[in-house]
Amino acid sequence: MRLGVFLTALLLTQAARVQSADLGFLDINFSRSTFSDQLTQQSVRQSFQDSTGALWLVTQEGLNRYNGYELQNYRSLADGPASLPIDSITRITEDHEGHIWLSTRGAGLVFYNPMSDGFEAIFSDPNNQNTPYSNEISTLFLAKDGAIWLGYSNAFSRFDPKERTFHHYVSGSNNIPYTGTISSFTETPDGAIWAATQTTGLLQIEYSINEVSIHSHDSNDPDTIVSNWLYRVTTDREGNVWAASADAGVSRYNPFSDSATNFTHSGSELNSLSSNQTSDVFEDADGRIWIATSEGLNLFIPETKGFVDYSSLNTDLPDDLIISIYQTREGRYWVGTIGGLASGMKSDFPKFDRTQGNLSNDSVNAFSVTSDGSLWVGTDDGLNRLRPDTSEFEWINESTQPSISNSKVMSLYGDNDTLWVGTYEGGLNKYEWKTGAVTSYRHSALRKSSIGANGITSLLRLSTGELLIGTYGGGLSIYQEDSDDFISLMNDRDSPSTISNNMVLSIYEDSLGFIWIGTEKGLNRFYPETLKFERYFADRSKSDSFSSDMPWCFYEDTEGTLWIGTAGGGINLWPAEDRINSRVNIRHFSENISLPSSNIYGIQGDETGWVWVSHTLGLTRINPKTRESHQYGVRDGLQAKEFILGASFRSPSGTIYFGGTNGFNTIDPNFLTIDRVPPKVAISQIKVMNERREFDTPYYALKAIELGYEDRMLSVEFFASDYSNPELLNYAYKLEGINPDWVVSPDSRI
Repeated sequence: MRLGVFLTALLLTQAARVQSADLGFLDINFSRSTFSDQLTQQSVRQSFQDSTGALWLVTQEGLNRYNGYELQNYRSLADGPASLPIDSITRITEDHEGHIWLSTRGAGLVFYNPMSDGFEAIFSDPNNQNTPYSNEISTLFLAKDGAIWLGYSNAFSRFDPKERTFHHYVSGSNNIPYTGTISSFTETPDGAIWAATQTTGLLQIEYSINEVSIHSHDSNDPDTIVSNWLYRVTTDREGNVWAASADAGVSRYNPFSDSATNFTHSGSELNSLSSNQTSDVFEDADGRIWIATSEGLNLFIPETKGFVDYSSLNTDLPDDLIISIYQTREGRYWVGTIGGLASGMKSDFPKFDRTQGNLSNDSVNAFSVTSDGSLWVGTDDGLNRLRPDTSEFEWINESTQPSISNSKVMSLYGDNDTLWVGTYEGGLNKYEWKTGAVTSYRHSALRKSSIGANGITSLLRLSTGELLIGTYGGGLSIYQEDSDDFISLMNDRDSPSTISNNMVLSIYEDSLGFIWIGTEKGLNRFYPETLKFERYFADRSKSDSFSSDMPWCFYEDTEGTLWIGTAGGGINLWPAEDRINSRVNIRHFSENISLPSSNIYGIQGDETGWVWVSHTLGLTRINPKTRESHQYGVRDGLQAKEFILGASFRSPSGTIYFGGTNGFNTIDPNFLTIDRVPPKVAISQIKVMNERREFDTPYYALKAIELGYEDRMLSVEFFASDYSNPELLNYAYKLEGINPDWVVSPDSRI
């Protein structure tokens, strides 16, 4: 609600990026995972999703498996022969046959057996070449050809999981340099394997020709990598190798030019890396590069070659010391921090506020755009301008140069080279943004041609050229270009052809050329040629009358129906044919059927014909033809549960803006055509229980069904994760008594 402006609206409430790429900040609702406290240990070194959809989480003590329904912990048990052989797991991967492999510190290479839900260790044996070179394995990596690469201290191995054979490479032999600990591997499109070492920098391994070369840091050569002490490497979709160092930032190394671009922290640059201490680098499904640092999670912005920081200051991440970053197939991000596991999804509604875009104030009242492509946002503490191709807003208020007459900006209208700025109590400002010239217009009781009042609620230039100004207390004012003054039209209780109330809230021109004025007491049709008004009021005795005398906002859909958002009366629909004939024949949206709130703050339509409505309980998307509706709240990324009256806008590009008390959200014009990964529902486990047997794996469950045991089933449970076995799913649906609700989407559990 606009603070202090609409007193009646306030009492009712008390009684009851420009898209994201433009601003750089990718809006993700990071928060502590609901099962973080149930992990074997809080610091997650690696998150990994297997082919069945299960999420494996490697911690500093033990291993965890989450199937979207329940979490299973794995630890080393002295009396458990199939338990983890050791709690110190360093890395996890899955081979091309679907087998899970673990590298450990102290127990060699470990194989997970899904049939027994247990583990088998392959220990190093100096007398057997087909064992790991050492039981201290620092990392492992699956190459495209199916081989698994293992890293040790001053050695590495190539392991064939199908044949279970090893080929070892040892520092000091066959021209292999001393590497120190190998902490990570990656692979470039040409098939070369790259290793991150902790003393030598990058190691390039071309095993097909048995060649190994070094790419090290040289303090005298700025084109070399940033440090020789590396933790993690990955390859981006352009073939660059990204290397995260322990002490000096990150490098983007180009193998073709043999040169690196380095990124480091700088206290004087706000968009630099937030810390030189980095521990992980990851490319997500959209090609974005993420860096885990000791001072937050960083997203690389290629256009500026800078970074956006996600930390406990602007998200709900449990800690700023980030250990790992990963994205599962449905698009969910998993962030391992020193203080627990966090997860988050990209919001469908990018949010911008003081921390995400540098707004001067989080209470957003109005929007506009000007011919240069600038976005203008009016807040409770000044006017904000976002120029094209920039990432942060500039501020204009009473103390800046140029300045405006009052810092509370309530309404905006972009008009060629002029921006009209309506304020809370400082009147109207004519800001010529090209020259910086500002002309202020205030109400004067001594001058009849002054503007009607100093509270400016709404602005609109009609198709016929007149500029209308809605004032709070002074009725409707019309700007006179020639004389640079105003005609003010106010209520006269003795004249029914005057405006019904002097507290004007909204102005709208429909496709018929009709001008509609919403006030705190009644709806008015304005006739500019005669300066007269036709009044409309609610009639409780008639079901087809208006539901409220306070019309707050307007929108006309593609069928010509006028949508009128009201205070306490929901949405009123007035068809074009009835408006032409001044016939009141109103249809309503019932609060209990389509809308969670009866106080409507803003209405805008998108490119596909859907209508978006802001109110006291979030956003509602409505199909005007079918009346199908979808509700969105804070969990979907909205700035807050409640929005602000009048703070809605659709730009010429189709982007929709809704403002509230905690910033504003944008809606992409192609909202309904954006690719969304549906929940992956299938069966990773079926538990078939009968009089004598329990089958815990899909294979044995199928056999049980084939053998006819379904006739004696007591229950069937489905744990959803991925489309891994369509045959099994079909079998399951054929069973008598199967409840489709037993098939659970992991997205509903995460």
